[in-house]
Formats: sequence, C-alpha cells, structure tokens
Amino acid sequence: MSERRNIDRSALHGILVNKYVEGRPHVVRLLDLSETGARVCCLLEPDSSADRFALELEVPGTSDRLWLWARQVWRRGRKQALSFSGLTEGDRSMLRALLETGERLVPLRQPVQAVGQS
Repeated sequence: MSERRNIDRSALHGILVNKYVEGRPHVVRLLDLSETGARVCCLLEPDSSADRFALELEVPGTSDRLWLWARQVWRRGRKQALSFSGLTEGDRSMLRALLETGERLVPLRQPVQAVGQS
C-alpha cells in the first residue's frame, strides 16, 4: 500500500531540528513541512529499527518549542518522510500559521540533552 500526502508542503531550505531516536536527540535537516508531516535528511544518527520519533522545533520570535510525534512513512538513503500523529489543535494552528505567513523555523541554537546524557 502506497501512502501519498494530499497536503502541499513548504520547502524550508535545510533548517536543522532535533529528532529523538530512542530517547536521544540527533540533528536532522528539515527539507519540507506541512500540517501533516515532514521530509528530513538524517545527518548523524545510530542504526535503529524505531519507526516513531519526536521532533523538536523552535518557534520563530519566541522561546517556545513545538514538539511533534512522527511516524516514518518511507526512508531512502538518508532521506526520510514522516507523518505527524497525535497533534493537538494548538499544534495544528501553530503549523498552519508558520506555513501561511511564510515564517520559517529557526535552527536550534543548542540541542536539548536527553535525560541521562552528560
């Protein structure tokens, strides 16, 4: 069964965000984003059979971070398509506002360390 998106995505020209794999943050390049998912390029992360992840994005102009739960739809080499799940109405609203106004997500200034990391 093929999964196809039916919502347009906005190109983001390589913004870096945290993708949590097995509880640890790994930087990925955000290639595009929509209200329902994203496409990323994995930079450095361990081999893992995990197919569900959390993404951490900074919200422009604020100190807020948007946390999104994502499921892997496909992976081709380092590129990966993710579908968001469990979005609240607030998450959807924030994603819509970012996409409609042309606001771009900003690169993370400093990755948040996972619990137990030094």
